[in-house]
Amino acid sequence: MKRFFLLFLLLNSAMLSQDYQLVNQFGLFLDATSFALSPQGYFYVADNGSDEIYKIDSLGTEVKAFGGYGWNNGQFDYPIDVSLNALNIFVTDKNNHSIQQFDKDLNFISRLYTREGDNSDAAFGFPLSTDVSSMGDVYVLDSENKRILKFDLFGKYMLQFGGFDAGDFAIKNPLKLIVTENNNILVLDGMSLIVFDLFGNGIAKITLPEKFNSIDKYYNSITLTGDSTIYVSSQEENKLSFTKVNLAAVNGNTKFTSSLAVSNKIYALTYTTIFSFVLSEK
Repeated sequence: MKRFFLLFLLLNSAMLSQDYQLVNQFGLFLDATSFALSPQGYFYVADNGSDEIYKIDSLGTEVKAFGGYGWNNGQFDYPIDVSLNALNIFVTDKNNHSIQQFDKDLNFISRLYTREGDNSDAAFGFPLSTDVSSMGDVYVLDSENKRILKFDLFGKYMLQFGGFDAGDFAIKNPLKLIVTENNNILVLDGMSLIVFDLFGNGIAKITLPEKFNSIDKYYNSITLTGDSTIYVSSQEENKLSFTKVNLAAVNGNTKFTSSLAVSNKIYALTYTTIFSFVLSEK
């Protein structure tokens, strides 16, 4: 538990907060659920309203859109999460009970579907989130069975954890997971943040100060996103702490769904657009 103790202590520390100014907004979506930013500077946005994935640049120019409602390869029914590694894009297709993998140009590569297989340990349904470790292992947040499943990059089942037999680390109200740069798995679970190692062993469970919609990462930077609040992490070795940022010039009716901290910028996704904030100079 000591490994992530600083997280709880710093969540409400106003003394460490930083001010960010709104400088731009771009993109036009119907019901955006998740986004990710590639090393090449392209945003990949999952839109549940159109059942499509958009590839756009930082100026809001749409490079490619694909998908649409359906159950075939390259089609979606509630694309709830999008994540990536250096080469590929992973789309969590909730109502089709699958994870679809694409290259950076959004060409279809593979589909992971195990719900009707012979191995009940490997079966997942209504997945909520997917992420990939630095070693290429794929972690799936299974909402139907309230657990996490681990597969290799070729779709071979490896293990499951966080289920009812995990004791204090059992998942109850899963929302999203990420895999950190040092290969810990962080699960946003209701009002808690649960931390596992890459073998599925529980490390820590932290009670959060408010309800968050998402946890996201961009390399070592991790964010927690509420309806109108964003907390940004600083990470050193085995220490992880979050501080709340002050976002200026945002309409009070704006609701954030997720966010990314990139150098001195914060990108905040809403259902319809992306806001770009820059750190104020003091």
